Amino acid sequence: MIRRGAAHWKSVQLGPFVSGDQLQVLKGLQAGDIIVTAGVDKLWEGEKVRTGDGIQ
Repeated sequence: MIRRGAAHWKSVQLGPFVSGDQLQVLKGLQAGDIIVTAGVDKLWEGEKVRTGDGIQ
């Protein structure tokens, strides 16, 4: 997830596939949390990031 412009690891509990490649997140995230969906394997804890829409 992204908090104050930096990447942070966050444990989540996943539920079943909803459709196609979409999963339910049952626990670990709150409404409004920003998550990383691409390039996760290249990030380090605390690394500064910028989202595609400019949110930092």
